[in-house]
Amino acid sequence: MRAFKATLATAVAMALLATSVVAVTAQSEASAEPTASAAAEPISSEEAATSEFVGTNLPNGTYSADITTEDLVAKGASPDFAEGNQGTWTWTFTDGSFLLLHPGDDTEGCSGVYESVDGSLVRMATTVESGCYFRWDVRWAQEPDGIRFQALPTDEASDEPADIAAYFDRVFLLVE
Repeated sequence: MRAFKATLATAVAMALLATSVVAVTAQSEASAEPTASAAAEPISSEEAATSEFVGTNLPNGTYSADITTEDLVAKGASPDFAEGNQGTWTWTFTDGSFLLLHPGDDTEGCSGVYESVDGSLVRMATTVESGCYFRWDVRWAQEPDGIRFQALPTDEASDEPADIAAYFDRVFLLVE
């Protein structure tokens, strides 16, 4: 399963994609906003009591993680997903819009929108795609050097729950 794979070849292309985030925000409001129809399964009260994860809007910034095939498989991802999604991943969050980059051999990337749903989860969905498509619900926790995500089950997820959980099971380090 390679629905999640996105790559980008050059820093110049990354800069060009970053400038499109503002336009994507306007476009997404009219055509591809995440909907509230896909509710996350409830988290147990015990898990909620010990969790530092929140569903408020994501903090603006650029975050990055180096992800290996072996790490993804060890955390429960399928071998196909792991092979297609290893490498350095960089997320840029800006006031409800995101840009996701995965530098590699091809020039691909994706961007989209995110929103907090009642402060309990963050719904993310691509709006401009070049090699990737996804729709996920997550929660996040502040870490000393970045953020960590918690994937939540949803009826509208674009990837297998184990693949999404393995991808997000790490700290994405604050780059800027």
